[in-house]
Amino acid sequence: MFKAATVAATAVGGFMDGNILDRLDFGLGLVSTARSHIDGGIYDGVCANGSVEEGKQVHGMVMKIGLEDDEFVLINLVRMYVMCGAMEYAHVLFNSNKMGDTHPNYVTLVTVLPAISRLGALELGKWVHLYAERNRFGIDEVLGSALIDMYSKCGSIDKVLQLFESLSQKNVITWNAILGGLAMHGRGKDAVDFFLKMQQAGV
Repeated sequence: MFKAATVAATAVGGFMDGNILDRLDFGLGLVSTARSHIDGGIYDGVCANGSVEEGKQVHGMVMKIGLEDDEFVLINLVRMYVMCGAMEYAHVLFNSNKMGDTHPNYVTLVTVLPAISRLGALELGKWVHLYAERNRFGIDEVLGSALIDMYSKCGSIDKVLQLFESLSQKNVITWNAILGGLAMHGRGKDAVDFFLKMQQAGV
C-alpha cells in the first residue's frame, strides 16, 4: 500500500508541476520514499497548469489503485481542484471523503483554506467555516488565523472582525492576520487600534 501511495502522491505532484507523464513514470518505479519527500512534492507548485481534465485523470488513477480513502492523498486532491477553480469538484470531494471517523478532519480544513484564500473563493470558504462549527472542531488560533486570512483575501472584512472577536485565544499569528486584513482593506486607523490592543495584551 505504501508503494501505491507513493505512486499516487508522485502523480498528483507531477500534475501540479505541469509534468504529469514524467512524474508518473518515475513514480511507478519507486519502491519506497520518505514521507517528508512525498509531502514536498505534493505541496509545491499546486495545480500549475490549471487543467481540470488532467486533474480528473489523476483522481481517477487514485481511485483505481485504491487510495480514495487515504487522508494525505485526499487533502491534496481537494487543494488541486480548488487551485484549478473547480469548486464543485472540491466541494463534493470535501463533503464525501472519509478520513478515519470524520468527514474531513481538522488538518484538511487548515490545509485547504490557503488555497481558497488565493482564489478568493468566498462561498467555499464560508462552507468550510460552517462545516468546522457544525462538527465542533473548535476554532483555535491556527484554524482561526487561517479563516481570518481567508475572509480578508475574499473581501469580507466585517466577517474578519466578527471572527476575531469570537476567538477565546489569540496568538501572534492571529493578531498578524487581523492587522494584515485591516491594512489590506485600507483601514489604517483600525489597524493601529488593533496594534495597540495587541501590545496591551502582551503579545
